[in-house]
Amino acid sequence: MNTTEAIPDEVKAQLQQTLDDLVKGIRRPEKMKAACQRMDTMRSKSQALRRTEHRRRTYPRKSRSCLGAIVRPSGRFNGCSP
Repeated sequence: MNTTEAIPDEVKAQLQQTLDDLVKGIRRPEKMKAACQRMDTMRSKSQALRRTEHRRRTYPRKSRSCLGAIVRPSGRFNGCSP
């Protein structure tokens, strides 16, 4: 399958117009603003999805026993009184 066949004609036309404007040095503020808004929306949806996925994960609880205590460089035990 040719990659150009997978791209819809409508998208090809928009891309061609954008490239022509770029070559000619034409800037379209309304299109740039719309693109920024789309990117902001995608970013916020992505962040919301990551927060939701993070909440769904289960993390192991730390053990309260002193059997696996680690001595810190300061000489104190991690999680237990000496």
